[in-house]
Amino acid sequence: MNSAECAGMGTEREPTQAKIGLDWGTLKTASRDQGTGIRAIEGDCFPPFAQTAGAQDGAPAYSGYPTQARTGLDWGILRVVVVVVVVVFWGLGAAVGVEQAPTQDTNRFVGAWRLAWLEQPGADGKLQRIECCGMFVFTQDGHASVQVMEQQPQEQGAAGPQQYSQGGYEASFGTYTVDESAHTFTFHVEGALVRSLIGSDLPRAYEFSGKQLIVKSTRADEKWRVCWEQY
Repeated sequence: MNSAECAGMGTEREPTQAKIGLDWGTLKTASRDQGTGIRAIEGDCFPPFAQTAGAQDGAPAYSGYPTQARTGLDWGILRVVVVVVVVVFWGLGAAVGVEQAPTQDTNRFVGAWRLAWLEQPGADGKLQRIECCGMFVFTQDGHASVQVMEQQPQEQGAAGPQQYSQGGYEASFGTYTVDESAHTFTFHVEGALVRSLIGSDLPRAYEFSGKQLIVKSTRADEKWRVCWEQY
């Protein structure tokens, strides 16, 4: 198509998509990508594309990217914004993943434990093992219950001032929270055979040893110690 033919188009330099069924923006982009005949086409009939550095032999080089003047966008700023958004969402996802990840010790608590042995001070103040049986259950959602039955019930002795059993039987339930840094868990009592325990928060020091969970009171005036084994 020569200059005369282009002039014959009148003031409408680019045929519309409705007239010929083509998207001229797509056609010109494809022409640029092919790299053949583009200077003649642009020079004769189409508005010039963005010229870039690197022209040789007096012929302008053309950029394959839309210019800010043509689109109203600063593509450098747009790329920076996209990168920032991706980094922010990646960071939020990582933070959520960390918050939802269960801790190692908390996972080890979950399950049913049978009482292996229980030690408490006798009349002479020395630790002695008590004949008893029991079960401690911890659930994944933070609930717990414990029951202990002495074979030969004894009076509340030097184990401490707090009464946990009645008639040689201990039973309570509630929730628990674990503090791994302090190696303690706290039993929040919601119900108990000994009603004075209801509403109490009972902190306990713990230690895992193989399949055993060794628990003792954090109070200096309570000297008992109990070992639980996982079923």
